[in-house]
Amino acid sequence: MERNRLDSLQVCRAIAALLVVLCHFSVQSKIFLGHELFNSFFNFGRSGVSFFFVLSGFIICYTHWRDMDGTYVDLRKYVGKRLTRILPAYWSVLAVLAMLYVFFGGASHGQHTSITPLAFLKNVFLISYDHEPIVAVAWTLQYEMIFYLFFATFIISSEMGVALLAVWIGLITLFNLNVLTPSASFLKFALSLYSAQFLMGCLVAYAVKKWGDYIPAPRAILLLGVLGFLACGVHEDYFNNLSKMTNATLYAVFSALIISGLVKIESMKPLRFPNLFVFLGGASYSIYLTHNTLISILLRVAQHVGLQQYPIARFTIQTLFVLFTSVAIGCLYYKLYELPVIDYLKRKIKRPAINTDETALQPR
Repeated sequence: MERNRLDSLQVCRAIAALLVVLCHFSVQSKIFLGHELFNSFFNFGRSGVSFFFVLSGFIICYTHWRDMDGTYVDLRKYVGKRLTRILPAYWSVLAVLAMLYVFFGGASHGQHTSITPLAFLKNVFLISYDHEPIVAVAWTLQYEMIFYLFFATFIISSEMGVALLAVWIGLITLFNLNVLTPSASFLKFALSLYSAQFLMGCLVAYAVKKWGDYIPAPRAILLLGVLGFLACGVHEDYFNNLSKMTNATLYAVFSALIISGLVKIESMKPLRFPNLFVFLGGASYSIYLTHNTLISILLRVAQHVGLQQYPIARFTIQTLFVLFTSVAIGCLYYKLYELPVIDYLKRKIKRPAINTDETALQPR
């Protein structure tokens, strides 16, 4: 039931990325223009990050399934693919923002009044620490790096990977039930519920690989996943009376239903989607990396020219100019920088072809 490319998951990534963009836009427009898009309705777009975490775990396990045979060559191939995929595009954005912070003395909300060499190195290598990263959305990439390291144990030894998986799930559960209270900030970070969402993606990939032919009623599973995910997001936005652990678990379960339903449906018959959404799925990592800074800059310009005084112009400029421009520039970054750099590195290190559809984000 396997296909080399699953366009349905590409489209899901596009939708999730756009939800994150809408969420950040809504929050920042309130800061700079005193107005939230559709009265903060799109704040639930932050749930797109949870979907990305589950999808990332699924994609890594699904695409590296045959690499888990305990050979050093496969480990090197895995590390090369993952680092080539995530770091070059990130480093360029980091370099630009670091220079801006040095010259202008702070980030969009003043988090970075100075950058120490140690802090910068932690940002370069995506190591979590006590401050917000220079690239604000890079906190999700810090989780990615932890997860990449974890999954490497499966490639070294599947038995060791399964053992570590069981221990990690147990520690995450104990930590979030307040039974375990580590003092080290790194352990608190690694035992977050976001890590559990990555692991849920791995479990979904395992289930699809092992029992995918027996998944019943995939369209009903997909519909249940979509409706449940949206209901969870809206409930969190307007009621927010569930615990963080419950919300994270629900997001992970509904994301798992969406992914397993789509994979099963597309395994039976190729699905057709508008080329634009497939392209946006491929560009989602670049959009994710760049959109927050671009929105901040564009809204500052709108604030400077006084658009907050004109409600109609404010809405039009926000929706048609700021949003469109930030997404469009992210797409250009993908076409003009991310893809060429990946192709160059692929030729340079003479690795097997790197599937540029294996992006994992990503609000992110």
